[in-house]
Amino acid sequence: MKALITVLLVVLFSSAGLAQDQLAHNTTIKKSPNSVLRTSPPLYPGGTEAISNYMINNLKYPEIEKLFAIEGTVMVDFDIMADGKIENITISKSVSHGLDKEAKRLISNMEYWIPALQNGQAKAVKYRLPITFKLHH
Repeated sequence: MKALITVLLVVLFSSAGLAQDQLAHNTTIKKSPNSVLRTSPPLYPGGTEAISNYMINNLKYPEIEKLFAIEGTVMVDFDIMADGKIENITISKSVSHGLDKEAKRLISNMEYWIPALQNGQAKAVKYRLPITFKLHH
């Protein structure tokens, strides 16, 4: 008899992926005594809830990892370009080949992000997204 497996995907954000829901709150950084740098982080359209929904709806838990009950958090690093496109996807913390590959696939298929802004100009930034894979029986 095949056990019913429910997959729960939890998306948490690291310090490199701050403030999804706080885009409206600009960060002001003093660059020098006479200039101020205003920045806003990148935003996935719809915020953190939309990211979670995207992951849950598109996740394909790898069969080998299901069979051996492999779970864990994959840390995915990527660049969000000035046009919102995702590039340079790498794994900074691996769990297994299958989970790492699935995490990269999920990130590579995401829609374009709203890019980070610096003084009103779109700017490419590095981003880290922890993706936790967990099986529930």
